[in-house]
Amino acid sequence: MKTKLFNLALIILFSLAFLARLYKLDVPLGDWHSWRQSDTAAVTWFLTYQKFDLLHPRFFDISHVPSGQDNPQGYRFVEFPIYNTAHFLTFKLIQTSQLASRLNHPFEAAGRLTNIIFWLIGGFFLFKLIKLTANQELAFASLFFFLFLPFTIYYSRTILPGPFTVSLSLISLYLWTKFLLSPKIGYLSTAVILTALAFLTKPYALFIIAFFLAYIGFSYLKNKKILFILAAAFLISAIPLVLWRWWMSHYPQGIPYNKWLFNAGHMRFKPVWWRWLFYERIAKLILGGWGTAFILTASLAAIINQPLNKSRHYFYLVLSLIAGALAYLAIFARGNIQHDYYQIIIIPALSLILGFGLYLVWQLITVSKAPFIFKLIPTITAGVILVFSLIFSWYQIREYYKINDIQTIQTIDKIKNTIPKNAKIVTDYQGNSLLLYHFKRFGWPTITHPWPDLKQRQARFYFSPTANPTADKLSSVCQNIQRVDNSILIDLNSCHDL
Repeated sequence: MKTKLFNLALIILFSLAFLARLYKLDVPLGDWHSWRQSDTAAVTWFLTYQKFDLLHPRFFDISHVPSGQDNPQGYRFVEFPIYNTAHFLTFKLIQTSQLASRLNHPFEAAGRLTNIIFWLIGGFFLFKLIKLTANQELAFASLFFFLFLPFTIYYSRTILPGPFTVSLSLISLYLWTKFLLSPKIGYLSTAVILTALAFLTKPYALFIIAFFLAYIGFSYLKNKKILFILAAAFLISAIPLVLWRWWMSHYPQGIPYNKWLFNAGHMRFKPVWWRWLFYERIAKLILGGWGTAFILTASLAAIINQPLNKSRHYFYLVLSLIAGALAYLAIFARGNIQHDYYQIIIIPALSLILGFGLYLVWQLITVSKAPFIFKLIPTITAGVILVFSLIFSWYQIREYYKINDIQTIQTIDKIKNTIPKNAKIVTDYQGNSLLLYHFKRFGWPTITHPWPDLKQRQARFYFSPTANPTADKLSSVCQNIQRVDNSILIDLNSCHDL
């Protein structure tokens, strides 16, 4: 009976998690970090409506802004487009169903739905992993945070490769653990394949998987056979990533400049690093302030030598994820400070710490032989902390769902069909390629060259979401000008004396 109730609780938990992520599923791209989402979605768009070519991913920005080199083919060499392939397949399924007619933006909805489904799958394997190495109560507590932190609810339904990477990593961790507990070639081969896919989707998966395997290898120092298998399997998993990086090097114009991600501004371990990552992001944004109480509870238990679990595999899992998360925050110091979506990689580590803290409180309440009145106080306290944590975090995350410049996006929908499909456009949007994505036209996300040079590069139209000095100057020398709402579209072929 207890097992049936627990399984029912799991079904309810996953159902609620799925429903929570349907909020604004089919809105146009324009929410928080829409510039990065639109670049990712554009790669899928080219796979869907142009040539399905995984070796030459493309997007609409042909400027030198991302890489420092002109990129006339619009190459986009970042992660291997595995998430984009999943997005493509989800969209095809939606197109063949009745669901497409009910969605305002089925293509964007498909991208969000892809990550939602895989995040829930990743959560399921996180639960199975902790249950396998510890117990189901602790697994349930960790799963709750993995699914319901407002930060994860928002980012696990964005069009980004990060959530997809986390899910693949968690599935692979489960399979690696299954292999260690029951050495079978099926577990090992599947783990290798999924690890390779995780690395290709985003190399940051190394901080989840590699650290876990390193800790496991350390625990098997005397077992040369296991050490050899782990090392060989890991190296095989990394081969596709190495090959992809080698292939990318042939297209430098399509590789965004990324050295700044490490320590631009020399912020690593400086007060600004501690403040932004551990206070502004983890404590305040992700945990709503109150949730840090569960981290303190877990930390205190570790300090006083409270055994985490009899299973050494759970112990290594916790330590490896924490070590990997800290290494990730330190190595990519500026990237994590600059963009909060980078912290999606540390969510498994945070979920385990928070889950352990909540589990200790649960143990205190259920196992203790104290009178009911004394159990009531920690129960109410833990409940208030949990609810306030989610509320205060949601208060900040809710702003992420807002569609910025919605009027501009609607204007583009009205006028984009008046522009030839092969025409190139300059969108005066401060280097943000979001508007190029909505036009579905190649172009420049800002004025990168003098107008004669842009004309020589076949720039045909200029679009500005608002009136500005550049638009006013062009209006004085151009004849074909469209003004829709607050936006301005100018045909550069009708201009003289540029």
